[in-house]
Amino acid sequence: MPSLRSDADAEHFVDSADLSQYDLFGFQPMSFEFEPKSAALSMRLSVHLHDV
Repeated sequence: MPSLRSDADAEHFVDSADLSQYDLFGFQPMSFEFEPKSAALSMRLSVHLHDV
């Protein structure tokens, strides 16, 4: 995989890459947080706003 140094580089790669040329066999899904969360947010929305 190429080294992507910016969001713009990543966007260009995703738009134009042919992933068939990469060996993705060893890739595994992962999740991560950029910053620990210290609060939760709960919101009530009208159906109209929810469907937008």
